[in-house]
Amino acid sequence: MIYLLNADRGSFGSVAALVNAGRVEHLLCETFPAFQKHCEYLLDKVQHDEKGNVVPHDDLVILDTLTRMADTTRGDMKIGAEVKDLWSKHTIFYKGDTHNYGAYEGAGQLIMRYMRNLSSRGFRVIVLCHEDEQKDEIAGINKRAPDLNKALWSSLKGTSTDVFRLTVATEDELAEDGSVAIKAGTRILQTTQDDTALCKYSADTDLEGNFRTVPKYLANPTMRKIVRMLGIKPGFLTIYGNPGVGKTTLACSEAFDVKAKAAKKGSEE
Repeated sequence: MIYLLNADRGSFGSVAALVNAGRVEHLLCETFPAFQKHCEYLLDKVQHDEKGNVVPHDDLVILDTLTRMADTTRGDMKIGAEVKDLWSKHTIFYKGDTHNYGAYEGAGQLIMRYMRNLSSRGFRVIVLCHEDEQKDEIAGINKRAPDLNKALWSSLKGTSTDVFRLTVATEDELAEDGSVAIKAGTRILQTTQDDTALCKYSADTDLEGNFRTVPKYLANPTMRKIVRMLGIKPGFLTIYGNPGVGKTTLACSEAFDVKAKAAKKGSEE
């Protein structure tokens, strides 16, 4: 089953048909308490054997997006999750922690604790983020990276098994022979460090120990293509990109595979 923790309500429409068909369970996270409730609901679904070990399962949890969930959590920490008169809370922002450092650190810790707990209980996790231009202090250049504060991005990068950037080609990309390899407007998943943040991969070698070469990008990516590229289903995948580029659709794309398999099985019968 695929569970969509939706903190970024505007992205829900692209997978509404999957939700209506029952292939994706939509869990709206308008506040941190709502997010917490849904995470506990998922953790309660985990089954254990007689020795207390987690019974293997293939459920997928998608957080859409960490950027918005962090914003929401910081707001809840400052003004509360259940507020009728928001304007009455405006003076909070002028007292004490003027830079809001505590809220930034606390929000990231609270969210990531749940995402790590889900991962440790056998859920596959996909975290989606909006992107922003951030300065690489070591290289002295600006890079496209997840729109997160430094501490949260560091925590996410350390937890993720894979980090990829989803974007759209702005112009035709030519092959060595001069032909068009990628047409302008094609969605591409960048897997290298060109103008992105650090990426790492679930599998550097295949099951026989042979070195696996990871391509520079995937055109028109789907989860099936990502799994084929890595040779394994990523356990904790981060995908970032601009709003509207198709992150939610990509994360839920294996739900379309379920439909295709069902249709194939029906035709064979």
